[in-house]
Amino acid sequence: MKKRLKEKQTGITLIALVITIIVLLILAGVSIATLTGENGILTQAQNSKTATEQAQIEEEIKLAYNAMKTVSYVNGWDIEQKAEGLQEELKVMDSAATVTASGTNLNVSYKGYETTISEDGEIANLTKSNIVINKFEVSGTDAETVPVPEGFVHVGG
Repeated sequence: MKKRLKEKQTGITLIALVITIIVLLILAGVSIATLTGENGILTQAQNSKTATEQAQIEEEIKLAYNAMKTVSYVNGWDIEQKAEGLQEELKVMDSAATVTASGTNLNVSYKGYETTISEDGEIANLTKSNIVINKFEVSGTDAETVPVPEGFVHVGG
């Protein structure tokens, strides 16, 4: 009799173990699906980070534009002077900021983003700038590769 009880308990324990493992695998799959994917937590967090960064940059541009606008009313600036004034305001926070006048609009490049400010102060959609680093141009030669300066040696593939 004791042998039968032990065998049944062993069988029940083994079945319980298998069911527990299956349940844990299902929970792990659901957790991974919740974290990743198109509507996953990580994707939404990245989207929120990008939206917050863009809103902050847009707010900084608006503040600099309003400061420049106040000074321009006092001094009677034209569009070119407004572009220079806005560029000075933005360079306080980003030394690479540039502002150019285009008709009655101001084209702004600030912290890796580009936008246009209309005559009435409306900011168009911010877009991420395409930053090109180490762009080589070979002119006046038929070379198909980047020339190696004298005194240097090409190493690697």
